[in-house]
Amino acid sequence: DSIVGTRYGKIAEVKVIDNSGEEISSFRIKGVYSPYALAAIELNGDRNSELIVGTLRYTVNSIAGAMEEAYSKPAEVFAMDISGNTIWSDAFDAAVTSISLCDLDGDKNPEIIVGTTGSVSAYSRQGTKNWITDVSGQVNALACGDIDSDGTNEIAVAAGKAYVLDKDGKTKWSYSASDSYSIKMSDIGQDGQMEVLLGSNALRIFDSSGNLLYKSDSHNKVMSIDVGDLNGDGFEDIVYGSTDHIVRALGSKAYSQEIKAAKYFQQAEDAYNSGNLNQTKYFATLSKETYQLIGRDNQVVKANELANRAQNFMDGRTYYDISKTYSAQSKYDDAAAYADKALEAFRRVNDLKMLTEVTEFKNRALMIPQAAQYMNQSIASLEKRDYVNATIYSQKAKSAYGFLGDAEKEEEAGKILAKANMYLDFYKELDLAYWNSTYLDFGNATVCLDKAVETYNQLNDTHLEKQLKNITSLLEEKQRKDNTPLIIGGIILVVILLLLFVLIILAYYYLKNRGGTQKTEYYHPSNQLHRRKGGGLGDSSGLGFRH
Repeated sequence: DSIVGTRYGKIAEVKVIDNSGEEISSFRIKGVYSPYALAAIELNGDRNSELIVGTLRYTVNSIAGAMEEAYSKPAEVFAMDISGNTIWSDAFDAAVTSISLCDLDGDKNPEIIVGTTGSVSAYSRQGTKNWITDVSGQVNALACGDIDSDGTNEIAVAAGKAYVLDKDGKTKWSYSASDSYSIKMSDIGQDGQMEVLLGSNALRIFDSSGNLLYKSDSHNKVMSIDVGDLNGDGFEDIVYGSTDHIVRALGSKAYSQEIKAAKYFQQAEDAYNSGNLNQTKYFATLSKETYQLIGRDNQVVKANELANRAQNFMDGRTYYDISKTYSAQSKYDDAAAYADKALEAFRRVNDLKMLTEVTEFKNRALMIPQAAQYMNQSIASLEKRDYVNATIYSQKAKSAYGFLGDAEKEEEAGKILAKANMYLDFYKELDLAYWNSTYLDFGNATVCLDKAVETYNQLNDTHLEKQLKNITSLLEEKQRKDNTPLIIGGIILVVILLLLFVLIILAYYYLKNRGGTQKTEYYHPSNQLHRRKGGGLGDSSGLGFRH
């Protein structure tokens, strides 16, 4: 049956007409200018529909005296049976301009959505107001649907702005456009998610998140929108009428394919950002194939790049996993080879994080056998008493195991290094002892020899005993050779001193004996004083004496 709202003078009139055009019933609502919005709903479980009537008050033009519609004047919404009996009602500060039915709580019984100038409200079938939300301007149209596929319906509102409200009346998103007159929800993209079709000064199509997907040329007010398959191609077409007296039909096959391809691409990007590479490649490939159907070459390239990027990531991770497996099996050459393949794949996508990680892993894989080789070379060099190479290889082994974080092996290499250095210290002190003794610096030679003996005792290596004894004996021999000239010189000095002493004694007694038999004369030329011995002539050259 159909419900028709009209006005009868100053009285609103509602008529119910069956499918043959016969009037079933009618009733009037006094004091109300027009039944502006109507809906039918079964309220009380009797399987008979009741009527929801939204009204518009009137005002009298103060100049002409004529009645005018007053959208800002108080108005009411009524729930009535078909006889016009009121079941419940509620008053508003402004005209009731739109009514829709929408199951917001999932109980299979729709709530009653009422749009006025400035608000949207939701009522239970019993007339309880569940919520009210302010909106901009007059609500011209309402639509109901599960826009985000979460199992709960949302409400689309065409008013001064376009809104999508959740089940509690909260705004999920809005779009600012000049007054909106019509609104529709439909899955025209055939991707399982509804689009919002909005009529304002143009036809606009939005995805479930409020992103603008399409805008037609500008028209006069787009007052009505509907969808349906007009040409039997399996895709819903869009029909819309505007106040320029033209009805337009928009074929949606290409558009639906583009919407579908864009959805696939968005799903691919979301999967990529969450690390699901298989899903990334799957949806990117679907997007590429769909774009190819409608000749969108630029989008084909983008989708193909994303699919290849996902494939490169998967290849890189696969090679990396194989590399790890070989490393765990101590097959380090194979591990390094597959790490190189992983690096090549990650370079193609410029993933610096994975490039750094795989490079470090490869270096570790190569370092493990190298560290073991250095350790073996240091041990072999120590056994061969090649202490210089033992220190070189043990130092390399120690550094390598430090890089690998193997504290036990690092400590072992450190012990070999310390032992090799002790041997080198031993020979260094022996050499210093020898060279100091060569320069007769026996003090420092002894100090160096003592250090060598101390190191020898720490090493407890009998192989060094012979060399230590050789240097000790050599040092003692040098000391003996150095001391012999001193002893001989001392003896000679003593002998000389004794001889001098004897000569002095002999001279003394000799002079003493000569003094008793001879006289000695002294003279000086100046005063002719002299002392003569035996009557000789004086020496005219100066003071003198004569025997």
